[in-house]
Amino acid sequence: MMERTIENMIEQELADLHTATPARIDSFDPERMTATVTILYKVSGVTLPPVIEVPVACMKAGPFVIRPPYAVGDIVLVIFTERALDYILSLTPQEVQCKGRHRIDDAVIVSGLKIDSQENLQNSFAEDLLIVNIQTNDYVVLKKTGGIEVNSTQAVQITSAVSIELSAPQVNISASDRVNISDSTTRWDT
Repeated sequence: MMERTIENMIEQELADLHTATPARIDSFDPERMTATVTILYKVSGVTLPPVIEVPVACMKAGPFVIRPPYAVGDIVLVIFTERALDYILSLTPQEVQCKGRHRIDDAVIVSGLKIDSQENLQNSFAEDLLIVNIQTNDYVVLKKTGGIEVNSTQAVQITSAVSIELSAPQVNISASDRVNISDSTTRWDT
């Protein structure tokens, strides 16, 4: 009897210990990098209420950021921090105000997940860094062997406030219709 009581107490404590789980994006704020998510499991047959103001991890280093464009319905992996996030997301260490650990309210989105019903990614570029829009098949590839490949089904726009420089032993331009060069200072040096 005592053994069963201890097992029940342990089970109850473990039920409140959250580590990582899939969730669905219900809303996403790309400026604040927060989202509302629904956890994709039920507790005793009951769907958990949405978790709001969930921080969204991104690739960030110094002034550089790669922001994922999450959309409603995307499936993501959510982790639960060891300590409460209240007042902690600052530049200096803070005293923990809440003593909770691994609470659902302390969720952080760390990545998207490919679900079984989605098509597999193409096998090409398997050893390269690939950024792809799976709906249009537009992509940018940084190749393992060197080189960069860009493919787009729409116009590719490069804008600079100063200049755009192409430097290579050979520059090839191939167009099926025409090449337009327009400005008042076009000069061809040979």
